[in-house]
Amino acid sequence: MARTALGSNGALELAQVLADIDACANFSELTAIHPASIVNLSTNEKAIDLICGSRLIIRSGHPTYPNPPAAVTDWDQVTRLRIVSIETTNG
Repeated sequence: MARTALGSNGALELAQVLADIDACANFSELTAIHPASIVNLSTNEKAIDLICGSRLIIRSGHPTYPNPPAAVTDWDQVTRLRIVSIETTNG
């Protein structure tokens, strides 16, 4: 499915980024690997821009959240990510 949506190179790039996410112990490590690719979208949402022209929208993926939810995610404390969507950025 990724190959159909993103093409062969895009699917490979997505697989590499997903492997990086899996290998990192926290969001800070992922930022160190992809410093130029991470974009702030809001206080609780970021994106990882892919060279293929797509973008992974991510949020904290912790199974429990404060009640009420925090207005701002403390990204230094994030150890799990949730992929919200994959969007096309190049038209």
